[in-house]
Amino acid sequence: MRPHRVAAWRGARGLRAGLLALALCGLVLSAGGATAEPAPRQLQAEPSALMRVIAGLADAPAAVRRDFATRLIAALVAAYEDELDPALLAHRVDGPGHRKLARWQQASAPLLNDLRRAQAALAAAQRVEVQMDRQQQILLRIDDRLVWVAWPRISTQVRMERELAVEFCRHHDCARAGDAGTEPAPMHGLWVLSQGRHPAWEHTNGLRCEFTSLADRADKEALCRAVVGDLQHLGAALRLAVRRGEPIDWDHLALQPEPDALRQRIIVNARGDYLQLDLPALAGHALDWAAVGIWLRAQVHDQSALVTVLRAAP
Repeated sequence: MRPHRVAAWRGARGLRAGLLALALCGLVLSAGGATAEPAPRQLQAEPSALMRVIAGLADAPAAVRRDFATRLIAALVAAYEDELDPALLAHRVDGPGHRKLARWQQASAPLLNDLRRAQAALAAAQRVEVQMDRQQQILLRIDDRLVWVAWPRISTQVRMERELAVEFCRHHDCARAGDAGTEPAPMHGLWVLSQGRHPAWEHTNGLRCEFTSLADRADKEALCRAVVGDLQHLGAALRLAVRRGEPIDWDHLALQPEPDALRQRIIVNARGDYLQLDLPALAGHALDWAAVGIWLRAQVHDQSALVTVLRAAP
């Protein structure tokens, strides 16, 4: 064997030996050392109010499905018309952003035209179906025409889908959809005025909201009622998670901000496991989550607790 070939062969053998040693070292480290932290798990995700309404339309009369489709398309048309309103567009972007905005207008205008044509076809349609595809996107079937529901903005979608569900269920029985969109049960509470403390609206279940004054009392009471409703909803979800044996760390409960998200993410332990629920009132206000955790833990274990979850601004 020629010398340079011998050197090359020995070099290759040495390289293979080195790689083998590194691989064995990696196996030893993996077996006896640190292991990768498990990724956070989604413990529960609930469909939006509108999706729950759609789930109840499968066996609904044709007139009910038609009314839902009519309301949905009208809401979509209104959303795109607002987005393409020249008076509003003129104030949204200036400078280089105009070019991008123009491209967006060119893409959105045909969508609006398609929606208007679908709106006209709906009036004379023989068959109207409302479905969800595999990606959980709403699909309308108007005779032979398919309409995939796409909102211009996520923030628009969150607000308008919720409003649409509530309005639809005011006119139709949504019991089959889990009472989606219906008004919550009456909440019993009262204003509490104590010397040396901020005025507060207090629910009979122990949740309190403090305010700096009694001005706009009706609006403040409505805000606290919305917060209480969301916390009751969260408590029910946590109760199910505890029954399933999921690890809940009450000191780590927190809302993870996700702007324009369809649902809110509630972190439930140090690993980052979370529930994904429709909790709009919690997302819009800074709560005392330490107090929230105390109350939720008591609720899950059928106990009572009096806590102030919304504190007066300093």
